[in-house]
Amino acid sequence: MNDDGTIRNGNGHGSAGLGGAMGTASTEVRNLIADVEDLLRGVSNIGDADVARLRARVDATVAEAKAALLEGTEGLRVQASDAAAVADGYVRERPWAAIGIAAAVGVAIGLLAGRRRGGDYDY
Repeated sequence: MNDDGTIRNGNGHGSAGLGGAMGTASTEVRNLIADVEDLLRGVSNIGDADVARLRARVDATVAEAKAALLEGTEGLRVQASDAAAVADGYVRERPWAAIGIAAAVGVAIGLLAGRRRGGDYDY
């Protein structure tokens, strides 16, 4: 979030989300908020009373959306931190089991990647 309260990254769009569908949704919401803020700045010089009331309502809605987005992001960060702590504890308590699981996952990924490329190798 910039000093003026906008949520932007270097290219003028919403910053990247947490990955996957949630990250995409977060990015889209941030883009929408940024676009609405740009629109509000564009119509700020119109003096019509109806436009001023509508602008005030939209400003309030944008502020609520930002707060909800930040709250949701913080909740996801806490959940990810908790999951990492649980995983860390499991690995520290059962290092050989963790190594075995990691090896099995690596083999499965290797097999799937090999199938995806065709898997016809001459040995």
